[in-house]
Formats: sequence, C-alpha cells, structure tokens
Amino acid sequence: MSVSISDVIVQADAAIGPLGHAPSTTMQYRWGWSQFARFCSRDGIEEFFEEAVASFVDFVAAEHRAGRFKDWKHKLLRKAALVLSEVAREGVLPVVFVSSGAS
Repeated sequence: MSVSISDVIVQADAAIGPLGHAPSTTMQYRWGWSQFARFCSRDGIEEFFEEAVASFVDFVAAEHRAGRFKDWKHKLLRKAALVLSEVAREGVLPVVFVSSGAS
C-alpha cells in the first residue's frame, strides 16, 4: 500500500507529540521533515518509500562531508528521516527512538 509523504509526516508528528519534547525539538523535527519532502518533490516523488529515505540520508551525508552541513544539521536531518521511516513501517516509534537523543 502506498502512502503519501505528507501523510507519513502527519503520522510522525502525531507519534512524537505524546513524547513531551520541547516545542523547539518538535519544530526541528518538522523542519527536517519539510526538508525531506522538499528533497523528494524536486524529483517528483510524492509517495513515501524507503529508497527515497536512503537517497536523502546519502545526500545529507555527502553535504556534511563536503562541509556544506554542520554536524547538528547532519544529525537532525538523518534522525528526522529515520523517524519517518519507522513511522511508515511500524505506525509508531519504537522504544529506541523514544529513549535516545538525536544522535
């Protein structure tokens, strides 16, 4: 079953809501998800799939290696993409995401 990127983002937002993150943390996740959506839209990708996440994570890593992304941005974008992946696959966030920091 295919699901749109925007639907996965809505599900992820709902999944992190009960975790009690600071508003700034929630906004950082939302910004990261918007960057993933923007990355996908430039290639006309509207449906969520794991290959798009892998391409995004590879892109972010390449930008970091090239010095265009600082460590914090690299970590944030990677974590945001992984949250989307987990929510799309499981419908919820596993305990590892709930209990770990943004590393």
